[in-house]
Amino acid sequence: FRADKRPHVAILVSDDHYRADTTLPAFAQTLRAAYGCHCTILHGQGQADIPHTEELAAADCLLLYVRRLALPAAQIARLRRYLDAGGPLVALRTASHAFAIRRQALPVGCVEWSEFDAEVLGGNYHGHAANHLGSDVVCLPQAREHPLLRGVAPATWHSPFV
Repeated sequence: FRADKRPHVAILVSDDHYRADTTLPAFAQTLRAAYGCHCTILHGQGQADIPHTEELAAADCLLLYVRRLALPAAQIARLRRYLDAGGPLVALRTASHAFAIRRQALPVGCVEWSEFDAEVLGGNYHGHAANHLGSDVVCLPQAREHPLLRGVAPATWHSPFV
């Protein structure tokens, strides 16, 4: 498969609350059909384990939809390697608290990454509530010509909503 030049989108999903585990595989099919992407679904099914995270090493983009999940240390390490190498990330909805399990018992052999929101997303999630400040969204100048962001406009905007 070395000659396969299609963009590889890894979709890391584990959701027991908002049905993303059902909708994101359908979205992957749209990416395949409409844009010719190779998509890998890394599905945790609400468990403290997401099989095949070694696929992240070959991904061109990671779409993340995880909610309050501790993972085995090796899986978090693979995710950190991908992000530390500058791998593109599309973080959806509950990604702000993806790996913070909040007052639950940590499963044996698993670790949480409670600082993910601040360290990776630059966020400060503290629960659902009105936010009078809104959110500023910025496409970094060095990323604007990346194939996944090319042509995205505007490059900066303010959302009055959380």
